[in-house]
Amino acid sequence: MAIVHGSWLTENQQFFLWGEMWQRLEADTLPPEPELREHPFCMVVPELLERLKAIGGLPKPFWVAMGDSGTAQRRRQKPARVLEQVLSLPTELTATACLPKHSAADLTENAAAIALHPWKLQGVWLPPREAAQFLESLPLGQREIAGIEIGDDLRFWSHAARWSLDLQARGKYLPAIALTPAKKTQAEWQLLLDSETDARRLQLFSQWMPASCRTYEPVPKARKGQTLGVTVPLPTPGNAQLCDFMQQMVDAQVRSQAQPVGSNEVLSPDLPLREWLEASAASPTRPWKVAPRSPLPVCAMPSTPGPRPYRAASTKIGFASAFGWNLRQPTTAPGTWATICNPAMTKACSSPPTPCGNIPWMRR
Repeated sequence: MAIVHGSWLTENQQFFLWGEMWQRLEADTLPPEPELREHPFCMVVPELLERLKAIGGLPKPFWVAMGDSGTAQRRRQKPARVLEQVLSLPTELTATACLPKHSAADLTENAAAIALHPWKLQGVWLPPREAAQFLESLPLGQREIAGIEIGDDLRFWSHAARWSLDLQARGKYLPAIALTPAKKTQAEWQLLLDSETDARRLQLFSQWMPASCRTYEPVPKARKGQTLGVTVPLPTPGNAQLCDFMQQMVDAQVRSQAQPVGSNEVLSPDLPLREWLEASAASPTRPWKVAPRSPLPVCAMPSTPGPRPYRAASTKIGFASAFGWNLRQPTTAPGTWATICNPAMTKACSSPPTPCGNIPWMRR
């Protein structure tokens, strides 16, 4: 029986799918040599695509990228979504053979000879949005669809994707600005796990994560004329991998539902709100660009002793805090309320606080 596997790749920010099909192996074809070889049970990509079509749930952009019309095959081009990975799996190592164990095999037989060994896999990858659609389409109570078995690892990520929907429905995300590896700013929706229930659920999901999900690694590059040796990486922390998956799922789904900003919307000219809102609804690969403008002024207003007669407009100050500014209460009376630079979010202020009147205030 064909089995479809998959896991989230933190380093690639992609979801990797591959297929497994049992076949009889001859010991003399897999000698115990210390080199990286292709997994003999791994399906070739055309066979994997046939199984994925039978399962369903993959959106149209995936099939367009894979050249579903046959254009890529006629031109003999490798589809852009094909990816190779190295996965360490239980393998029976003897003096004469190196035989991988099928995922449905009983590992208690000859357990002393079984160890983790890296194998090269070929499959396809999905971006976060397509991965969310596919995982949410998998039925939770079924192990088989159209005669194809859903691997335990894939069913685990399907449950995790359902949890991301629960977090989205409860509004467990905040607007944020992230710094990409390329040192560019990017608007995103940050996952928020601030309750004891969600923290406990994160701990349980991390414990339930199949061990095979934590031993993926990119295929190393070998020099010409040299063979690739074998190494087994230490498993990655399940907590960090799961958090990264949940973050990308929530961000992708909120982006897909975000409404574009109308040209007639009245927004503050002092903050780059329009640019941020447009970037938070666009593709996450699009960098957040802000047109050059004068530095954000520091605003202050006089205050008098006694009850606070004024309060800041919550929307303006909320966004100001998000962009690295905080509202400072006067320490002496009479004093001034001022928005100052937040050291936790920005390295330094360009100038000391000076009074101005650009941020609106409202009376209670």
